Amino acid sequence: MTDQVVPSGAQSVLKWARERPEAVAISEGGIAFSYLDLARQIAATAAVLEAEGVRTGLIVGIECRSPHLRMVLALACEVLGAVHLSFVPAEMSGQLGQRCQLILAEHAAEQLAAADRLVRIDEQLVERLAALAMHADVSRLAACHGPDAGVRIAMTSGTTGAAKLVLKSRRMLSAAVDGYDAALRPVAGEFTYLCRYSPTINGVYTDIIRALRFGNRVRFVWTFEEIVALCRTERCYAFLLTRDAEELAASCRAASVNLDMHYVDVTGSGVSMTLEAALKETVTPFVGNVYSSNETSLIASRDQDGLYTIVPGVEVRIVDEAWRPVKAGETGRICVRSPLVASAYLWDEAQSARHFRDGWFLMSDLGALPAADKLLVLGRFDDMLNIGGVKVAPYPIEQALKALPGVRDAVLLRAETAGGAGMMCVMIEPAPEADPAQVVRRAAEVMRAQAPGAFTIRLEAEFPRTDTGKVRRAMLQARADAKPGELTRRPPAPAPATA
Repeated sequence: MTDQVVPSGAQSVLKWARERPEAVAISEGGIAFSYLDLARQIAATAAVLEAEGVRTGLIVGIECRSPHLRMVLALACEVLGAVHLSFVPAEMSGQLGQRCQLILAEHAAEQLAAADRLVRIDEQLVERLAALAMHADVSRLAACHGPDAGVRIAMTSGTTGAAKLVLKSRRMLSAAVDGYDAALRPVAGEFTYLCRYSPTINGVYTDIIRALRFGNRVRFVWTFEEIVALCRTERCYAFLLTRDAEELAASCRAASVNLDMHYVDVTGSGVSMTLEAALKETVTPFVGNVYSSNETSLIASRDQDGLYTIVPGVEVRIVDEAWRPVKAGETGRICVRSPLVASAYLWDEAQSARHFRDGWFLMSDLGALPAADKLLVLGRFDDMLNIGGVKVAPYPIEQALKALPGVRDAVLLRAETAGGAGMMCVMIEPAPEADPAQVVRRAAEVMRAQAPGAFTIRLEAEFPRTDTGKVRRAMLQARADAKPGELTRRPPAPAPATA
């Protein structure tokens, strides 16, 4: 693969700055920036970072509120051949921050305040960048660093333990863009990507790079009202966490609105048939859901029947805990190989040895191959429950619970018993309008039908989650082990701050 067929994010901005300079590239907080504006901002920022010592191979940490500025900083690092790591303030002073050779931060931790590797993102710096952008040489965005040059360090979700780090090259990011364009719907043309989340999330960053490659508009939006208003005038597509997709569908149904989006890509958990039907009725006839990871990029795209179709170029095996292939149709660990699978976790030899071998990556998910190109995903291997010596797979039971009226989410855990055998503990996040007694009654009926034996049901107003909406099961287990308190209504999520 040559460099010419692996366009960088900055090169895509330069292409459209030359072909359609006045077209909107990014808007945030009501302020729109054209592709020419964005190109000048990236070039000016690259010049400032270069003066600060940013160079090829340097690891640069980025932390700021504004997603637009975060992308400008990341693309400026790309121009200089540096690798960026995007994080939130809480991660800056820990091990993650220590891996960075330079940190660009709006909220500097005390222990970094006097460090020579810290560049503060303040009003003075932003004003300086704005002044330099007026006369910046955008031609430097054409800089090439090779398809295998590192661009970004992505963090895994850390749902069951500490997050791990994976290096993303230009080749991997470009292939992810191509894969999503094939697995979802193509976006070349006059489309608007409605971005509701921070580029700290790797999938969001990839989506933004994809939008810029095809000359789309990237609009950062925080409310459903903004989404509805934009869909009235622009051809939009979006990436939504499951809980937000549910709320958007419910809001549209209540207002008798059909957004007719180009598509919606739903992530965070499996898309239930109920949610898919609601989205198709009110938001879009094209509901996407892909199976992927930071370690592998895209693996498969979801079919109408809940199975996944493995994308071309990806090999999937089902293996046991010793990496031996299981018999056809049997359940086991999902193992993936493709040219885009990472080779290791950064700075973690023990986890790398457990998960990477001869080009294959051992997923933490259970699955089966019902046909040559079909994959059935059955939940995490780590989540298997040992109830009195009997192994119970939570996933099928959880799916039945999630399909119940009034249930936003459900997780099956193990609760201790006096004798030590353990029992099943059903943790349910009910919908705000649900009747708790009805939710418990229906859940008990599912448990009696699908999981004979003792169980307990506990309601949680809101599950602890990662940035991508995945349930933090370890934290939820700690709640299950404690005495449950009274159910409280889920508070509305605050709108993210913007610069």
